[in-house]
Amino acid sequence: MQKHINMTDIAKMAGVTQATVSRIINQKPGFRKATRDRVLDIMSSMGYQSHIFEQIQQTRRKTLTCSLLVCSLSEQKHSLQLPFFRGLADALQTIFQKYRVELRARELPFGVLVPPEEETDAYLLCGAPSDSLYHNILSTRKPFLLIGDQESRDAECNQIIFSTLKTGVQIVNYLLRENCRRIGYLADRTCLEICAGMELQLQKNGLTIRPEDRKILFSTDASHAPAGLEEWLHANSLPDGIFINHVESLRTILPLLKQHKIRVPEDLKIVILGTSVRKKADDSPIVPTFYLFPKTTALLAARRLMDILEHPDEPPCSILVPRILRLPKINTIKP
Repeated sequence: MQKHINMTDIAKMAGVTQATVSRIINQKPGFRKATRDRVLDIMSSMGYQSHIFEQIQQTRRKTLTCSLLVCSLSEQKHSLQLPFFRGLADALQTIFQKYRVELRARELPFGVLVPPEEETDAYLLCGAPSDSLYHNILSTRKPFLLIGDQESRDAECNQIIFSTLKTGVQIVNYLLRENCRRIGYLADRTCLEICAGMELQLQKNGLTIRPEDRKILFSTDASHAPAGLEEWLHANSLPDGIFINHVESLRTILPLLKQHKIRVPEDLKIVILGTSVRKKADDSPIVPTFYLFPKTTALLAARRLMDILEHPDEPPCSILVPRILRLPKINTIKP
């Protein structure tokens, strides 16, 4: 270093140890990006110049690229436009700007086995990826983060997990507090783990879900929901409370409930899942909703990915994203 600039002065101004300054100068691991940036800014303001310092600054100024791959289900044509994935991509775009990372969001059709051929520094994989796609991305040895609702058994996988099993427990607990003793679900195949959580929690309370109250729709298309409700109505055997996985399905069954003069929540308690994104004032659900927040997920994913980039030798970890229950302002749907 130049004689008039020493590590003691830099360390003191940056609020770090001399050892940290030394690791940054010699480009060794053991510090966070924010710490490095603060030390480099101080060195630059003090007029320090050297060949090594310029190399570090060039590396710092380099813009990294990250590919967000949204994997569609077979019936999904525009999965990146779904509220959660769109909100996730928008939030990541904003957050990554602060890290000088360029986000490339791509929608992959169902069944894709290999990642797109493009130069990228890291991957974020979400939606419904095939096992082959997952392993092919893993084989690139690039920083990689899985975002999903089921925990991977792969010990090498860093992941952000939605608390699906726990959400099932929360749904049952809420319906039990509402004095529901016969509980069912009308949900698509993306919610199997949530339904499993419901079953487990009911068993702990000495209850069970009847076979006729287990209605799994093998499509995410909301238009399939009324058929399940019609089975209950035809048998004149409606549960006290039901879980429906999203607001679009709820809207498709409301006319049928109105036709049969079934009031919500007086005659039937309904709980749904939701995504907290900006909507029209008159577009909010009118039943209790367990929300998943794309911005929270994006923030956790971005922070974890930057940690992976800065400390590639750290062991993988899983981060749980909770769902939050919000009650509606309007409590009754009148026929």
